Amino acid sequence: MHDAIKQSFISLATKVAAPWIFEADIKACFDGISHDWLLDNILLSKRILQQWLKSGYISSNELHETKVGTPQGGIISPILYNMALDGLEALVIKGRNKKRRKLNVIRYADDFIITGASPEILLTEIKPDVERFLAERGLTLSQGKTKLSHIHEGFDFLGFDIRKNKDKLLIKPERSKSTNLRNKVKALLKQYRGVSFHVLLLKLNSVLRGWAYAHRQVVAKKLMGRLDNGIFKLACQWLTKEHRRKTWSWISKRFRKHYRGRWQFMQVYQTAKGIVKTVCLFRLSDLPIRYHYKVRAKAAL
Repeated sequence: MHDAIKQSFISLATKVAAPWIFEADIKACFDGISHDWLLDNILLSKRILQQWLKSGYISSNELHETKVGTPQGGIISPILYNMALDGLEALVIKGRNKKRRKLNVIRYADDFIITGASPEILLTEIKPDVERFLAERGLTLSQGKTKLSHIHEGFDFLGFDIRKNKDKLLIKPERSKSTNLRNKVKALLKQYRGVSFHVLLLKLNSVLRGWAYAHRQVVAKKLMGRLDNGIFKLACQWLTKEHRRKTWSWISKRFRKHYRGRWQFMQVYQTAKGIVKTVCLFRLSDLPIRYHYKVRAKAAL
């Protein structure tokens, strides 16, 4: 996924890059792909692939057949879709001046975008070819979600917002990503009532650390700072509710310590093996931004 985002940056960051983006959304992709096409064209053991595709699923203690599609979330599904969409780049670029028309195809599993120099190129030339390409595989474009966007207006791709501010390309996490994190933290705080503060910190840190590492490859420092402020307030509310009869001064002295040069929520606890450990509330903004380096296609194994 991060390779696709990095390729988006490479294709769109320059001043002379394509200004228009065709955002393709495949309708019911995981549910509609043709089994016959996969069996005839995917270079895997047909016997094993057929067994996996036709294995069915159990719902309400009943076995249901699977005649089309692949399981969403299945470990091999993204690989199959990458293989199924192989050839899309060659189809788009074949017989066209790639440099003059600024054509680029960037895809990950069933998500892909196509860049172009003008709306006419993308809608009148590229879109019909893509529709024919997908129809062979039993797929169609979603008319409601497939759209054309200008780079200055921005677009969402693989959970990231990509847009140009004047001549500078900025890639940030989607707004929904930060909202989802806040909601997840709120649900966690609501779930873990009446537990020791260090238990809450350990659970909370696992969620925050995972989100931070997943989004540290893009422009997210300011967003992480805002999220830290919001999570700090939520933690204060949790402590106030847990210790209703105590003043904030008492709570602060008990749960906030000056540690490593700053004040932060901290708790010293003892493990089951008697080991004394210290846990602090993880701050998203402490994690340095590390831009992703794209894997080279010709890299030796």
